[in-house]
Amino acid sequence: MPYILYIHNIIVLCILWGGEALIKINLIKNIIIFSLIYLPPLLVFWKLWINKDKNKILLLIISILYLILSIFTQNLLPFILVLICIKYIRYDVQLYRDYDMYNFNIRNFKFMKALSYSIFSYIMTIIIATIALNFFVKYKITLKDQEIVSFMDKMPLNRFIYMIPVTVIFAPVVEEFIFRWLLFEKLFKNRIGIYFSAIISSFIFAAIHFNIKSFSAIMWVGLFNCFLINKKGYWYAVFNHGLFNSISTFVLLFEKLGIIRF
Repeated sequence: MPYILYIHNIIVLCILWGGEALIKINLIKNIIIFSLIYLPPLLVFWKLWINKDKNKILLLIISILYLILSIFTQNLLPFILVLICIKYIRYDVQLYRDYDMYNFNIRNFKFMKALSYSIFSYIMTIIIATIALNFFVKYKITLKDQEIVSFMDKMPLNRFIYMIPVTVIFAPVVEEFIFRWLLFEKLFKNRIGIYFSAIISSFIFAAIHFNIKSFSAIMWVGLFNCFLINKKGYWYAVFNHGLFNSISTFVLLFEKLGIIRF
């Protein structure tokens, strides 16, 4: 009996330790995501607000509310803040050139041209994902689906509908602003060159999705969107990102509705 009790205690301790470790890992992931997704739009907003010489106390109040409410509103507030930042960039004394350079004016967006780029990008995504999958199968590497995909797959239909604009609209607008304009164009490119900047910013973009299985495909999307924002403009990168997310999202939706089955 003492041995059985001892083994039982070890198992319990292992479960508790494993649970604590999982909590710590999730906490670290959440901190990284918050730092890379929620804070950058606020920092850009700070710069633009200060350049306009507006009330700093009001800025502090807005910032506190933003940080608190962001915890409960998915990426809605970063999305709104990015749109405000884009409007402010047009009239900013330091960043006004970026408004035209990166085609932040959505009126310059050409749908058919964007669609042709996105179709090419998605074909390449399928090829890259297939190569990666064959590699994992060949070497018998078992990997989980992306966390958000598994989460949405188990989600009730009403909550899933709520998540559609989050994944299809809000995420592309926010993430392209951060990873393509802020990191790729503004932070890295002039320091390390366009190619290393594209690779590093796209690596970070793929890494924060925390999924090895989809890493190569997401990395490709990041690299191609670096090309798009540099040559065509911000909204072309947003459209490509949105289409990429839309296909996965609506496949899950149609599966939930019983229209398609896997």
